Parts: sequence; C-alpha cells; structure tokens
Amino acid sequence: VRKEHGIATGELLDAPEVSQPSMLAMVNRLLDGAVQVTVLNFSADDISGRVQSDHLPAGAVVDLVTDEQIAEVDGLSGFDVSVPAFGGLVLVVREEDSL
Repeated sequence: VRKEHGIATGELLDAPEVSQPSMLAMVNRLLDGAVQVTVLNFSADDISGRVQSDHLPAGAVVDLVTDEQIAEVDGLSGFDVSVPAFGGLVLVVREEDSL
C-alpha cells in the first residue's frame, strides 16, 4: 500500500492534535494531489477518536487496504475513526468533486 500509493514521497501537511493520547494522525499530500491520512494507535486497547485538520477537504474517507469508505469529512474538517490495539489505518480522502 505504501509503495503503490507513493506515501513515502508524500508531503506532511499536518500532525493534528487528536482526542486520544495514544493516537497519532498524520495528514499528507501525495504526488497525485490526493490527501492521505495515517492514523496509528500506540495503546494495548482499541480506541475511537477524531481527526480534524484544516487540510482535510470535504469527501469520503476511504481505507486504502480494503477500499471501503469508513467516514466522511464533515463541515468541521474532520472525521471520527476507530483503530484497533497497536494498529493503524492508511486512509485517503476522495474529494467530493472527484467522486
């Protein structure tokens, strides 16, 4: 997934504050212009939290591993997400005008 989508060569736009102390979120711009979000959980417990950033465009939040939509970026430029213990998600925002 990392190589296929060029995540390693993306530009870090934001590492926003999140609602869980064990959560890390990174918002990146990929070479193709897409906004990609990596969310990590450094806890032994499953967590749910919110990712919010001015860099998130309106659109569908899609898991790049499963290609399933897991959320929608709302009017506050954020979305809620659940991450398993010691897990992570690799997400992309499919902007509304490109759907």
